[in-house]
Amino acid sequence: MVFTLNNKEQINSSILRPGRIDVHIHFSLCDFNSFKSLANNYLGLKDHKLFPQVEEVFQGKATLSATEIREIMITNRNSPSKALRSVIGGASLPFSLISVIRS
Repeated sequence: MVFTLNNKEQINSSILRPGRIDVHIHFSLCDFNSFKSLANNYLGLKDHKLFPQVEEVFQGKATLSATEIREIMITNRNSPSKALRSVIGGASLPFSLISVIRS
């Protein structure tokens, strides 16, 4: 059985104690190196004129997971520039706002 959640603090502590959940795996937010790998795999990009802007966003407070970035790239696979602009715009939004927009 697999459970996923965004906020571990909202789970009752009795469920989280040893013996109840065997493995906790944290999926961190995407960093620029991971982004470049995704861009290569999904968009065929090794470099792009927007990469410096993307890197700047990731050096700040980026709020997208690799899965969210992958979704953006798949949706915009015919327009790499649009995909990168979407990542730049989405990565600079607060996480709670991203959740509301996608709901």
